[in-house]
Amino acid sequence: MPRITHPSGYIRPHDEIHAQVQAFLLGVLSARLGDYEEAQRWADELRRLKSPERSPSLSEDLALGVLAYAASLRGENAAALDLLQRLQMQSFYQNSFVSPFYSGALQRYLRAMLLEDAGRLEDALRWYGSFEQISMYDFVFLAPSHLRRAEIYERRGELDEARRHYSRFVELWSECDPELRPLVAQAQQRLAALASDR
Repeated sequence: MPRITHPSGYIRPHDEIHAQVQAFLLGVLSARLGDYEEAQRWADELRRLKSPERSPSLSEDLALGVLAYAASLRGENAAALDLLQRLQMQSFYQNSFVSPFYSGALQRYLRAMLLEDAGRLEDALRWYGSFEQISMYDFVFLAPSHLRRAEIYERRGELDEARRHYSRFVELWSECDPELRPLVAQAQQRLAALASDR
C-alpha cells in the first residue's frame, strides 16, 4: 500500500524523508553506543538515498552529521568540525521551521561545541544563538545553549552578558528533570558569585 502524503509540509514534514530520518537516527544511536562501523554503514546508506527536490543536500548533510557525531565521540574534534563545515544545508527555508532534521539542530549544536573547543568563541556564540531563531523543534538545545554562552561570556569577562544567559538558563530549566538539577544549581551559584562582583 503506498504511503499517504499530505500536500502541506507543515502537516507532515517528513513524508518524503522517512528513510533518511530512520538512517540518521540509527546512525547517531550507533555512534552513541560506540559502534562506529554501524554508524559508518548508516552514513553510507544515507548517501545512497535520493534527497527531496526542495532539500537537495539533505541526505549528504545527514550523512555528514552522523560521521561528525561519531568523530566527536572518538575525540577527533578537528575531523568532526571539518565534516560539519562541509554541510551545504540546501533546503526550502520553511522546512526548517517544521523539522529538526531539515534545520540540522543536532549538527548545529555539535558545531557550536566544537568551535568553542577550538577557541573560536565568536563563531561558537553565533551558532549557539541560532536556537532562538529557527524552529520550535530546536528548543531542546535552547537552555543548554544559554548555559554555554554564559560560560563563554564569563571567561571573557563580559559579566553582564554572562549573568543574562545564566539567568535565562535557570529560568528555562526551573522545572527540569531531577538528574539535570545539578546543572541548574551550578548556574545559580555562578549567578550569585557574579552578582557579588558588581
